[in-house]
Amino acid sequence: MAIIPVAQKFHTLSSTVDTVDRGSAELQSQREIYTMQDIINTVSATGGSIDGSGAQYALPVFTDTNTITNLAIGTAGQVLTSNGAGANPSFQTLSLSAYVPFVDGTDRIVRAETFNFPAGVFGNTSLGFQALQNVPNNDVNNNVVIGYEAGKSITNAEKNVIIGSKAADAMTLGDYNVIIGYEAAGFNNFQGRANVLIGRNAGFAMTSGEDNVAIGDSALENNNNRDGSVAVGHRALALSTPSSDPFNVGVGYDAGWKISSGIHNTILGGKAGATGTNDLTTGSNNTIIGYNAAATSASVSNEITLGNSSVSVLRCAVTSITALSDERDKTEIVDLDTGLDTVMALKPRKFVWNNRAEIKTEKDEDGNLVEVEYFSANKGKKDFGFIAQEVKELDNDTLRLVYDENPDKLEMSYGKLVPILVKAIQELSAKVTTLENA
Repeated sequence: MAIIPVAQKFHTLSSTVDTVDRGSAELQSQREIYTMQDIINTVSATGGSIDGSGAQYALPVFTDTNTITNLAIGTAGQVLTSNGAGANPSFQTLSLSAYVPFVDGTDRIVRAETFNFPAGVFGNTSLGFQALQNVPNNDVNNNVVIGYEAGKSITNAEKNVIIGSKAADAMTLGDYNVIIGYEAAGFNNFQGRANVLIGRNAGFAMTSGEDNVAIGDSALENNNNRDGSVAVGHRALALSTPSSDPFNVGVGYDAGWKISSGIHNTILGGKAGATGTNDLTTGSNNTIIGYNAAATSASVSNEITLGNSSVSVLRCAVTSITALSDERDKTEIVDLDTGLDTVMALKPRKFVWNNRAEIKTEKDEDGNLVEVEYFSANKGKKDFGFIAQEVKELDNDTLRLVYDENPDKLEMSYGKLVPILVKAIQELSAKVTTLENA
């Protein structure tokens, strides 16, 4: 755009000059001469004027219909904000804010939220309706919160990553957590620290706890005030509410999902420890490995279960299990007095397995949990061994040949027969020697 000098002269005809041709000399004498300054001084019909000071970093605007003046561009850190039709624009201080539009089914914006973090709060990123909305003037720093109502109740927290609609929506304080998923760590006033909760409802209804890992839909759903559990899989350890730090591990679909007060359990396998038959609830220090593997009872402790009732072979590169047998860990050591008489009373049997029905929990076509009967794959197979009820008549607190933690399902400890058999052989050998020397 060309800039016209202020001293530039303009010529126009006087308003009194008529249009009759009187010759060029007369026409020239009737001309009026104006400069650019004349135009500046008279540009407004109401006597207004243009500020010609030439101020730097100023914006020329109309202050009314006819008057132009300068509007300063504001101070450092401010932004120009329109205040709508009929109102002057204004400058506001720049602040970190999240502007989130909400749309209906036609993609029209039906609501929008803008939130400015208070002074003293720094390093936070929030995105979503009411996400991180109630922070005070301090103690909420370096958080990433994304999702509808995510972290909306936080008042004291730092270095958290919270992503998902209603994720940690009732959380008030806690640091170093990673919470991802719809309603993950939601519902209750969560105050945990250094937890990793990933999945829909993962850690749902938790109130506190440290160093827990939950990955999967509803994994570790109700763990309260406790530390150090690992739950991986749908509903793994979902009902764990122990009175002390559990350090439970549940890996697999529904793995150990009914454990309540039990602690120090290791559950590995789909539906392991939660088959519908003898679901583990209060027992502790158990190891349960394998699909549908079940503990002896709901309250059993200090037990290892390998596989379900259909397992027929245990394979290993060695043929025996090494057991603790150090003299320094034993006392009241005397000779075993159970031998040949006990062996002679045992009744080795042949039989065909006729396993009773077991129960497992499954979802029906409507997604509801139902109990379904099933039978061991060993049902109908021929086998040999002892009958637990018959052996129990010979048993005592020392021999413990019959394992009766679950009275409805007796089990045999075959390995414990080895010392008895050795004693019986020694007794027979002594008799043979006596006969030979007679």
